[in-house]
Amino acid sequence: MSKLGTIASDLAKAGTEVKDFFEKAAEKAPGIVQEVTADEQQFAALIEKFVPGSTKAINIAMKLLDDAAQVVEDAGQAAGANALNVSLDTQTINDLKTVIAAAKAA
Repeated sequence: MSKLGTIASDLAKAGTEVKDFFEKAAEKAPGIVQEVTADEQQFAALIEKFVPGSTKAINIAMKLLDDAAQVVEDAGQAAGANALNVSLDTQTINDLKTVIAAAKAA
């Protein structure tokens, strides 16, 4: 077999292995998500003890990410071609200011 044939064969084998890995991971993903979600509050409480205010910061970060994701989804095809604006409500802005002030003070 030529070197090119060997390389093609090796790439095909690697591709199959990667595909098999992702298929197995996808099968296990719902269970893993369920376990992580169940333990989330315990982890959050532990992290909060070491880094006071972290729960609020994480919640704000998740809200900002959710808001940005929604804007991108709503924009559809235009999301890649144009700049997008994300609107933040007053509560989110105030929460964000609180976290920024706490981070600067730390």
